[in-house]
Amino acid sequence: MAADDVLVVNGGREMTVDALLALGASAPEYIQQGVGTTATDPAQTDLIDKTDCGEARVQGTDAKVSNYTYRTVGTITKADADAIIREVATFNGAGTGSPPSGDTMFLRAMFDAISIKIGNSIEYTIDTLISAT
Repeated sequence: MAADDVLVVNGGREMTVDALLALGASAPEYIQQGVGTTATDPAQTDLIDKTDCGEARVQGTDAKVSNYTYRTVGTITKADADAIIREVATFNGAGTGSPPSGDTMFLRAMFDAISIKIGNSIEYTIDTLISAT
């Protein structure tokens, strides 16, 4: 019999945030930025466009900011070329190559364009709300 009404209850939401923090070195706390403009999709496995974004992924600091919110904070300093940044993602590892690839993407976010020049930085605060629905 299939359930018609399924919901992650508050205890399960909190367990999910705690489980992310317990992953240690495998936590999705590695941050990478890109210039892609394609809408987010659950099937995506990497940033859409990393042109002019050859910087290494930055290992952020993760924290539990509420019972249901997992946060990753990190700063990326533009090193290889000026760019217009429009996307960011978190991964469970640093990846390899330049720009980095590999490992598992945990989330991808789109935002209004940020024009950044070599030597300037963007500090990312990425909150993941574990929703009940």
